[in-house]
Amino acid sequence: KLPTRGQPQPQPRTMADNNPMMNAILKWSLQHHDGTSDSVPTEMDREKKEFLENAMKTMVEDETKTLKELVEAIKEPEDTEEQVEKKEIALEDLIDRSDRVDYAIALHSFAGGLFPTIDLLETSQHEGVRTKAAELVALAVQNNPPCQAWAFEGGALPKLLALHAKGTEKEKQKCLLALSGLISNNPPAQEAFIKADGLKVIEDDIKANVGRRLKVKAVFTCGWMMRESEPARKAALASAIPQDLALAAAEDDEEVAGLAMGALLPLVKADKACVAANLAPLSAAVKKLAGAKVAEVDEEAVAVAKELAALLA
Repeated sequence: KLPTRGQPQPQPRTMADNNPMMNAILKWSLQHHDGTSDSVPTEMDREKKEFLENAMKTMVEDETKTLKELVEAIKEPEDTEEQVEKKEIALEDLIDRSDRVDYAIALHSFAGGLFPTIDLLETSQHEGVRTKAAELVALAVQNNPPCQAWAFEGGALPKLLALHAKGTEKEKQKCLLALSGLISNNPPAQEAFIKADGLKVIEDDIKANVGRRLKVKAVFTCGWMMRESEPARKAALASAIPQDLALAAAEDDEEVAGLAMGALLPLVKADKACVAANLAPLSAAVKKLAGAKVAEVDEEAVAVAKELAALLA
């Protein structure tokens, strides 16, 4: 069951287990003992023990206070350029702190920062703020089931889809990254993504005249979805995605082509006819890559091309 926004949030671990600020304690310990001493460990006297306990408490409280202050900063209005700049700086700081699972959980559990970040995707009038908010969401949900659940419940999916639909290419890149992290190994979110016509987002990014980075992200995301999600495969087979992937597989960009072939493989296994309209250029591209020397191209891509060539023969 997903957490409810108006209810107390689940605490997957205790503060001591979960708190990223314990890294500061490790640093303190290493600074005061480098491991080269031959002295025999002895029981710490009361005065030293109290000093260490106070130091630990201060470190934890200071870091938690900083996180909360940063979260408060991203809630501020955007009426002036100075306010917008301060908000972007706060988001950048949170991004720097949230690139690990425990920090991302702390962002929500200790600082209450995940929902305000998600809201910025919709409410901010500034591209820089929206882009950084999407990046922070992407970091928070990556390989992080608790944050995936919280973000899904907090409305991240529709807000990311809406921003992707109207956003700049940079916003689209960050939105796609966040969407991929949100639905990865998350069946309820994958189902909602498909029902919300999320595959159309990927389809548009694959076939549109977009920048290379966005196309690579789109084809890569499509690939893992086709391999791992049967509902996604069924939905894709009923769309133009196989044809778009076939054209992408015939592009000169080797990375795009290789990723597109990898995404096509499970679709062609399910229904060879799905690429009938673009069979000629796809077959030519597949044969070319299948015959390439492994030393010149990615070994896995060659293996995929050979398997795809056999299916298309």
